[in-house]
Amino acid sequence: MRLGVEITRNPHRLAALCHLWRRQEAEIWLTLEGYSMLPGIPPGSRVRVSFGYYEPSIGEVVAALQGSRLLIHRLVRIDRGSTGTPLYVCQGDANPRPDPPVPAEQLVGIVREHRRPSGITRLHRGIRRLLRHSLVSR
Repeated sequence: MRLGVEITRNPHRLAALCHLWRRQEAEIWLTLEGYSMLPGIPPGSRVRVSFGYYEPSIGEVVAALQGSRLLIHRLVRIDRGSTGTPLYVCQGDANPRPDPPVPAEQLVGIVREHRRPSGITRLHRGIRRLLRHSLVSR
């Protein structure tokens, strides 16, 4: 399943969908769009996310709600907030800095599996990127 633009641009809709999947403990295949998990998980990869209430371990790749986005990043640290509640700190493998900490309710799932994009998918993405670049530079 691909999160459509209409969902990802509406943070309330995205949050509601993630919480629904979490309550149902659904397993959903999503397509990774960004470059933050390179080199291990390139753009266009399919990731199988187990939504639910899990106690993730440091080093696992998790799904976290951050504003209007669902981030697929690695859990790098667990801090304690001022009230003693855990705050989860994630970071994309290719990112120089970690993301802002999120409370447990924003950590909605764990990535169980990923599949790299096929050669055809990578070719299509490259062509789209070239076309976008040539249109922007005009």
